[in-house]
Amino acid sequence: MSARDNITVVQGFIDNVLNEGDLSALEKYWTEDMVWRGGSLGEYHGLANFRKIAEATFVEDVLAMFLQLGITSLPSAS
Repeated sequence: MSARDNITVVQGFIDNVLNEGDLSALEKYWTEDMVWRGGSLGEYHGLANFRKIAEATFVEDVLAMFLQLGITSLPSAS
């Protein structure tokens, strides 16, 4: 793969999985030999292990981060 191809893959992962929270897209970007080194989320080896933590906390953590940064807001209760 070229450097441009690698950038496209990483951008796709960020857009689809991280920003949109589409965990069904993980198989497109993740392989069993990959390792997530996620700071406070810890280190996870392989797709199955990353999926577990992603399903449990990842989407909520990303939403909390977006809320703190003012990127999004929750609808108000009427």
